[in-house]
Amino acid sequence: MKRISIKIIVLLVIIIATSTNAFGWGGVSDRNWQIEPFFGLNYPLASVDGMVNQPFIEFGIEYRHIMRSENLWIGAEAAVMAAARVYDTEENMTKKFGVREGYGDRVLSTCFVTEYRFDVSDYFCPFVGLGVGTGSMSGQDYPGRNMGFILRPRVGAQIGRHFRLTLHGSFIAIYYNTVSLRIGWAF
Repeated sequence: MKRISIKIIVLLVIIIATSTNAFGWGGVSDRNWQIEPFFGLNYPLASVDGMVNQPFIEFGIEYRHIMRSENLWIGAEAAVMAAARVYDTEENMTKKFGVREGYGDRVLSTCFVTEYRFDVSDYFCPFVGLGVGTGSMSGQDYPGRNMGFILRPRVGAQIGRHFRLTLHGSFIAIYYNTVSLRIGWAF
């Protein structure tokens, strides 16, 4: 099952990459909007007693539109993030749940985003940005609280006309705060 999922992801990336070239869609200079599907590794910032933080996945999609200044972009983002943890000893596992598993805190976020781009060249463009919105939380740490305000600062670079590498922070509630390194394909 895991091999099939990886094959599907690789196939989707190839389809997106070839379709942007087939339709003549260039990078930033050809039009005033971008769509970026992305995925990455997410790491929790807060620690829980008796547990060890583990990297986990983040994925989503973002739409950006250029403003009058070529350097300012605004848009919207939808993302799914998870903060995974496993128990550090068998004693801590059985103390809490009587089972030998870890658990994850998940967030589904929708944000308005803005990004300032430092135009270095057509093929390398660093940027800083900020996302503000709401997040729906699920997990064992906040069973009664399921919505919250989310702040998502970012720094990264667009390399070439499509490839984006971004370091993201997500701040919503103590056990849900994460940092992620993600890659995206802007077209």
